[in-house]
Amino acid sequence: MTLPGWTKSITTLFRDQHRPVGKGLAQLSHRPKDLVDLIRGQLNQPRKSWSERKKQAWDGVRMWRRGYEFTKEDPSEMAMIRLVGILDDLLFGSSLGSSIRFQWKWFGLPSHADQIALGATTTAFDSSVDGCIADVWMHPEPHPPLGYSAGDFETVLFETLLHEMCHAYLGLYACRDGHGRAWRALGASIDEAMGRIVGMNTRCGDTKARLFKVVDAW
Repeated sequence: MTLPGWTKSITTLFRDQHRPVGKGLAQLSHRPKDLVDLIRGQLNQPRKSWSERKKQAWDGVRMWRRGYEFTKEDPSEMAMIRLVGILDDLLFGSSLGSSIRFQWKWFGLPSHADQIALGATTTAFDSSVDGCIADVWMHPEPHPPLGYSAGDFETVLFETLLHEMCHAYLGLYACRDGHGRAWRALGASIDEAMGRIVGMNTRCGDTKARLFKVVDAW
């Protein structure tokens, strides 16, 4: 496929970060493996070669975590949108920061009557912004999901958001959804980088960790 204009290469696509996603971009269907390889290359850059934006994002994550630890309050939706932008600059290097709409939302799964999902993502063209947008929902009370201990709220919040950002990334730029090979590879790369760069042991690539039992919510 011959791609027009600024979409000729994935690198060019992400060079101007935080620009709105162009009209019909999802339909261009970049190869998921190429997108994952691009992120892996960015994550393996030595710190001395980081851009100023990435350095600021690293500081931003630390300040966001300190604020969360100090207040012990559920972050506002605007605070979560700011966190999306910070994590995009630090880990994805794309335009997710301006391509995701975030909302706290309580919802269950028809296939799991006794369990509640911690997050969900959909991607679609939105005529109001003349572009493709990812809608990310997360449960407003981030209870530790199955296999976690109480007190892991910050980790649950970060890795649930990163889990959904992986869906948004592949959904917007590769027309892919679900937990396929590319998504699992992307999640594993993000988890490794979170441990090495941020010092937080996440498992956003764990497809079984996004549910918690209804009985645990009370």
